[in-house]
Amino acid sequence: MVGDELRAKLRELLMDLSKVTEGPLMRDLREEFERRGKLEGKLEGKLEGEASALLRVLARRGIAIDDGMRARVLACSDAATLEAWLDRAATAADATEVFGEGGT
Repeated sequence: MVGDELRAKLRELLMDLSKVTEGPLMRDLREEFERRGKLEGKLEGKLEGEASALLRVLARRGIAIDDGMRARVLACSDAATLEAWLDRAATAADATEVFGEGGT
């Protein structure tokens, strides 16, 4: 078991990684976390942009959607689904043609 003193020191180090001497392993880990963070940020931005574009196209085309559909669009984390909805929204006559029966 880890002693309380050692646990406190580890917690202190984890709270401020600038206190840890960065060797090759630590540098590689930091760079990997930074790279993953950037990729996740890009994906999140893409998803937000697709959702925003979809809602804008629907509004401009006068296609009404309810709050549940709007929430579903904003919560969608699948880029392919958002892209498919956006493609359908360009020519759809109503929300059913975009999302399917019952908004699915």
